[in-house]
Amino acid sequence: MESTQPVVRIRSEHSISRRDIDPDALTVLYRLSQEGFTAYLVGGGVRDLLRGARPKDFDVSTDAHPNQVKRLFRNCFLIGRRFRLAHIRFGQKVIETSTFRRRPEHGDAAGDEGADLLQHRDNTFGTPEEDALRRDFTINGLFYDIRTFRVLDYVGGLDDLEKGVIRSIGDPEVRFREDPVRMVRAVRFASRLGFSIEPATLRAMLSLHSEIRKASPARLQEEIYRLFGHGVSEKAFRLLHETGLFDDLFPGLAAHMAAAPASRGLLWKCLGAFDRHEPKPGTYPNSVLWAMLAYPVFDGCVAASTGGHRREINEGCGHEALRTAGGWLALSRRNFTDASRLLAALGRLMESAETDHSSGRRAARIRFMRHELFPTAMLLWEVVARARGDSAGPIHRWKAEAASLGNAGAGPAGGGDHARRDGAETRGEEHRGGFRPGRRGRGWRRRRGRGGDFHHRREQDAFPLPE
Repeated sequence: MESTQPVVRIRSEHSISRRDIDPDALTVLYRLSQEGFTAYLVGGGVRDLLRGARPKDFDVSTDAHPNQVKRLFRNCFLIGRRFRLAHIRFGQKVIETSTFRRRPEHGDAAGDEGADLLQHRDNTFGTPEEDALRRDFTINGLFYDIRTFRVLDYVGGLDDLEKGVIRSIGDPEVRFREDPVRMVRAVRFASRLGFSIEPATLRAMLSLHSEIRKASPARLQEEIYRLFGHGVSEKAFRLLHETGLFDDLFPGLAAHMAAAPASRGLLWKCLGAFDRHEPKPGTYPNSVLWAMLAYPVFDGCVAASTGGHRREINEGCGHEALRTAGGWLALSRRNFTDASRLLAALGRLMESAETDHSSGRRAARIRFMRHELFPTAMLLWEVVARARGDSAGPIHRWKAEAASLGNAGAGPAGGGDHARRDGAETRGEEHRGGFRPGRRGRGWRRRRGRGGDFHHRREQDAFPLPE
């Protein structure tokens, strides 16, 4: 491949200042440069700084190999199997440092519509130019050189950033077949940044949306969680629907919405209410997001149920709704259980709104209000009440009683270690000092579940529903 010269913007032609860059990221950049390596600030950090926004992460790319980076930083840990990454830790903060790499070679297969281009390995080192060309979108292919204070653009990202365009680097059909998750990322960037998707990129998404089923469910869940927050959840999910990705990601939910068109409007209203509520990203657990997505199915199930105990109906409909919404994405047991409990609790709370909620057993209400999921249940209720146009009076009464118990400041919805985290879900750490698969301590009991399988649960973790 012939080398091309990047478009260069000198310091006087761009808005990036070192005082806006995280000091620990500067430490990494300076040390690598002082040791004779090339080191650039890359990706979303450069994009956001040029937009005048505060980046969430500061990532570094360098020509130093992972083991060379590790030798320079005692606080460095190498991770990854497809491609080794250096995580340089400063307390709770991580500066992710990668070695320049290049795209895989497909040869003649790139032009074959039936060829499988899905990347399984990505471990070939390259040059800065090759590293820019293997990135997903032009606005994410910009580099900032700490030695010269220049912005380097090999892919046309500066023009697209100014025009507000999401454009794939290279042939979008090839790039999306290499990594289908890029289509969800395109939706996220377009929604969050308020950009349009360039026509060729959009056409590729419309024709290849079914490729998303080849992607890892864990990676897809991570990207789905990132669609929430920042006040753009409704916009993001509507764009998923317009591109066909929604039907592939949530086939059960899509089928339900096709059979009951009113449920689609209810979902959009729930997402819009969540955006207006504006909970801070990271302060709510993933389970509330799944409960919100599953709510239209839950609502229809409860409305169609006749006879039987209301508590059993709520619990059964909660499980059915989560199975429908989660589908092939394989929710973790923790997310499935908590989300179904939230829906069951929501059903009971909404029933209590029709009567005097204080008429139930006070001891049961106190257990419910002191449970770690109570703030999350109230968040879900507020979102659904806004979407349905219900009165907020009953919610305020529950909150007032909780405040009288000293539970008003129960912390972020879901609480502490239970709050959602960016990145792949960790198993076995979601209970504070608690859940460890394969280990049993006091309080565990063994019970037979549906289908003859066995599972464990801790008695004190059960979510007491309001009576």
